[in-house]
Amino acid sequence: MDAFLAELGLYRKAIAKDGSCIFRAVSEKLFLTQAHHGKVKDTYLEHMSKHVDEYQSFVDEDLNIRLEGLDKGEIQPGLIEMAVLSRIYRLDFFVFHAPDQEPFNITQNNFSQEVYLCFVGGSQYDLVYSKSVLQTAALCQSVLYEILYRDVFQLDSELDEAVLFLELQKELPRNNNLRDTLDRVRDAIRRKRPGLFRRGVVLQHDNATTHSTNLTQRWLQCYGCEVLPHLAHSPYPTPSDFHLFGHLNCHFGGVAFENEDDLVGELKKWFPLLDLDFFRVGIYSLLSH
Repeated sequence: MDAFLAELGLYRKAIAKDGSCIFRAVSEKLFLTQAHHGKVKDTYLEHMSKHVDEYQSFVDEDLNIRLEGLDKGEIQPGLIEMAVLSRIYRLDFFVFHAPDQEPFNITQNNFSQEVYLCFVGGSQYDLVYSKSVLQTAALCQSVLYEILYRDVFQLDSELDEAVLFLELQKELPRNNNLRDTLDRVRDAIRRKRPGLFRRGVVLQHDNATTHSTNLTQRWLQCYGCEVLPHLAHSPYPTPSDFHLFGHLNCHFGGVAFENEDDLVGELKKWFPLLDLDFFRVGIYSLLSH
């Protein structure tokens, strides 16, 4: 399915598998962040509680029991939720079900706002976006993180070291023997940043299988490099992306910047306006993941 979407200039954005994918999709469409999926769900449940008789014919089961299960997270949202949310928020749902097939218009209400989803099995749906959205988000993210690291957290040297490491990774052949690759990394650091090499190098090796991670760590330790603890990889999207970038998108409201300097300038104006609680909420949201 991903290859088929790529041919159409689209990509699939994974949504957390926590029984709220439809509500998260609507939240991101309306508010440019999934952080408000709980509010979307509450609005849906409140609306349904007032119109049980109207929607009972939509399902075979007792609708009150279904609503109770949704409220407790015991039931996954599905087609009826799409139909009702379409009416509440005036948007249409289009779903890709299989490769080489056009997306099916589930709601067919002819609303101007559209949500594109990809069915991935069970009751799970992921969002579908154009690749141009991904490219724009990547640019904004790189600029935003540079401002955060340099101007907010004052991590100039650490940022330079991280960029250097990424540049070194690009220079190295991907299919080399592990030890040869690490030799090249060590030699390149010694050549390009001798001061960094003498102070000691701290690396994080993540998103790898257990055996390759352990092997890599052993060789790095042989070279005198400090290795940060390897954390288990999480398949869920980063909550900070939803919290920070969603609010950022709302603030800019679709403004098109002519150059990077203009974007950086606006970001520097925006951060001082934020209350400390804004960052605290974003940090605590990571704890649930």
